[in-house]
Amino acid sequence: MSVTSIFRGPDGRVQRDLPLEGLADARRVPGGVIWVHTWAVTSIEAETLGAAFDIHPLALHDLMNAEYEAPKVDEYATFLFIKLHGVDHGETDELVRTTELDVLIGANWVVSGSHSPLPAIEHLLATLPENPRPLERGSDMLAHVIIDALVDSILPTIHQMDDFADEVEARALDEPRRELLGDILRLKRSAMSVHRVVVPQREVLYRLARGEYALISPEAGLYFRDVYDHLVRVEDLVLSSRDRGEGALTTYLSAVNIRQNETMRILAIVTSVFLPLSLLTGIYGMNFDHMPELGWTWTYPLVLSVIVVTVAAVTLWLFGRYLFDRARDVVRLTFRVEQRLLNEAIEEAARLRDAVTGGERER
Repeated sequence: MSVTSIFRGPDGRVQRDLPLEGLADARRVPGGVIWVHTWAVTSIEAETLGAAFDIHPLALHDLMNAEYEAPKVDEYATFLFIKLHGVDHGETDELVRTTELDVLIGANWVVSGSHSPLPAIEHLLATLPENPRPLERGSDMLAHVIIDALVDSILPTIHQMDDFADEVEARALDEPRRELLGDILRLKRSAMSVHRVVVPQREVLYRLARGEYALISPEAGLYFRDVYDHLVRVEDLVLSSRDRGEGALTTYLSAVNIRQNETMRILAIVTSVFLPLSLLTGIYGMNFDHMPELGWTWTYPLVLSVIVVTVAAVTLWLFGRYLFDRARDVVRLTFRVEQRLLNEAIEEAARLRDAVTGGERER
């Protein structure tokens, strides 16, 4: 069923799933409060809702529109139209996506609608008949409970993104493979997707909290301010996840560059070793008729010996420079440690001398 309704009468009795034809009568009951939630509503159902609650055609069009729209709040003659966003838990891919929740607040009624299932709203619909306290406090407080559940449902996803950022950072240091780049970009796109709707949504809640609208009582405004604080926290966490994604990307690129530099260093060493050999073999690979040494008996062993000696000399020279640099660093470190210890000994001797001098003066 794409339309679910919960009605609390003035006697405190709660009814669920009223027929669409009876919504208009329930709305007109003095002291009653009704909440209607729609999911992927059809045009016929939307027309029935519009007639039952006197919903403006523009607001009805926004309620049915499945395309992305930024969070906003519009004030009509008899109701408020609020467009918010939550996390779409129905998506099966690893990218975090958002979905819209439209909330219409009247004097004694609330109509909400979404285009994807929202577990937080479904849980609220399931528990309200047993705990109808939000219905007892008016439509503005009921709208607060709905919006608060929507905002709170974002936090577990943000915590999952934070845990995924920990994993990505560790992998960027330990195993910077190509598939890690896709995970980093998914993390950044997820953070940007949530941040794109959180920023304007924060402004919407701020306007509800500061009492701009007559349908929001001062008491409800205080509660909306609490939801605003929760959303600010969500924004901070999203920005943190986005920054960690950018940091992981920088770490990944740095690790890749380090590996490339190591590869180039090894190739440079191999080139340094075999370049003289290429020179020798290139000279004796030329097809000149007059090369006297080609007729000598010991030319071939001599060239092989020169090749072996060249390889050994270049290898020893390269590793000798490496060992020399390491030994020089060790000597410098040892000198610094000894210098620090000597300075500490001099300072200690100076303190002892001042203590002894001060004691003699007191005598």
